[in-house]
Amino acid sequence: MKVVLIGFACCYKTSVGKLLADKLHCKHIDTDGLIEFNAGESISRIFEKKGEAAFRQAESQTLKSLAECGDAVISCGGGSPLLDGFELLIKGGKTVWLTAAAQTVKSRLGGGVRPLFDGKTTAELDALIKLRSLCYAKYADITLSTDGLTSVHVADKLYDLLNAIPYTV
Repeated sequence: MKVVLIGFACCYKTSVGKLLADKLHCKHIDTDGLIEFNAGESISRIFEKKGEAAFRQAESQTLKSLAECGDAVISCGGGSPLLDGFELLIKGGKTVWLTAAAQTVKSRLGGGVRPLFDGKTTAELDALIKLRSLCYAKYADITLSTDGLTSVHVADKLYDLLNAIPYTV
């Protein structure tokens, strides 16, 4: 089974992805981690040195490269559904939109290293979440809120939901 996790920053895509992959006995792929590995530097550094456009180009190439990856749980960057190559990636899989309210995202960001979101107010985050939600909703087969939950609880709920839905390729 291919499961693609989408959602805004700090919605547990990576941590849930790892846990879910263990439960499904398949590999976990984190697109941001793959971009960092291939570039040999952090996403923050890519933004700093080359800008957002260079990062988005690398992200699009990564999505295309994973289109035929087979059974895996793929944790996507928050902007992935906006990019060329995303529709190829989700073909034949289940797309899960993990959500969180702006206040939850703000509290999870902490002092992080999120180039597009660091220093944003809750209201600014809310506006960005609403803007991206239109795209996330377009692709989601399953939507699951992470508000008030740990990544373990979200992975357990998602595992149960995936097992309750017939899977066709």
